[in-house]
Amino acid sequence: MSAPRVAVIGCGLTGSFTALILRRALPEASVTVWEKSTNAGRTFTKRTADSSIDMGAQYISQTPEYAEAHKRFYSELLDQGILSPFCGVIEGESRSDKAKNFVAPKGMDSIVNYCVAASGCSVLYNTRLEKLSVADDGMIKMLTLKSENGYVASYNAVVITIPVPQALALDGVLELLDKKPILKKNLECVHYSSRYAVALHFESDFEIPVPWTAKYVCGNDAIRFVCWDSRKRNPQSGGPHSLLVHSSVPFAVEHLEEERAKVEETLIDRVQMLFSWLPKPTWSRCHRWRYSQVKQSYSGIPGYVTIGQSPPLLFGGDGFNHSNFDGCVESAVQIVNALSKMPILSL
Repeated sequence: MSAPRVAVIGCGLTGSFTALILRRALPEASVTVWEKSTNAGRTFTKRTADSSIDMGAQYISQTPEYAEAHKRFYSELLDQGILSPFCGVIEGESRSDKAKNFVAPKGMDSIVNYCVAASGCSVLYNTRLEKLSVADDGMIKMLTLKSENGYVASYNAVVITIPVPQALALDGVLELLDKKPILKKNLECVHYSSRYAVALHFESDFEIPVPWTAKYVCGNDAIRFVCWDSRKRNPQSGGPHSLLVHSSVPFAVEHLEEERAKVEETLIDRVQMLFSWLPKPTWSRCHRWRYSQVKQSYSGIPGYVTIGQSPPLLFGGDGFNHSNFDGCVESAVQIVNALSKMPILSL
């Protein structure tokens, strides 16, 4: 039998860790990741010639439970310089005193990039999955995938890690769920919050007059979180500085379909009202996160669900676990464990 072909849809944390863990468990497997954009999902880092700003996830909070369960992953990322301890002050953070925070000095997308490189898998960027169907050549069933730009390929197994509403909107998925009404209903119950992120870059050097690196803002209808990205990665940074602003969820919901330029202008005005000492940014960038964090996970947070076994089709990601780094990693671990028990991919 030839080496199994596996497609992973979505090159975020869950997708990249799935590729890494699967390739290490089954080195002969051919693993291809389909990614609709050029960046790393919700770990997107905006880069320019002289700066970079994390637009999505800002830092990682490690609980004692996952410190042990995911020790091998944390150790590897720390040894490789992908992660380092968060040394700054996070004002207004609500967490256990036993939790530890980490940052990615090279940007949060460096975690995904590392996993992809270490796995040796192929990544098809700018390849948005449009349709999937079951193909049967009389000997073995496979899943055939078709992208929006017409690219077609068949795989022995497919793992979909994109947000659940996007997965359900794929042509062919609802047909596969027709005979599984309870599974379909549970999938439709998974909901996400929305946010806007605005990156502000300041060319001029100035002394930041606050002790915190990141701050959760209370009582503001527009702004929920701000972070000095330059200070987060380098506590001794004297400039130039970059500031990341996350909107509140209610603000994002109210303005979700507005032009981003207008939303960007509004949020910049609001953050300058909040911190009157801020100079005028030299450039800014606004990003709409329609699916930011999971508000309601899949019932029982199983880590993944199996849509079909012949051929294997699995849904995974933070929608099936906790909406954080460890939730994504745990989903990947459980996905590979499930695949290992399926005959076509017996590890």
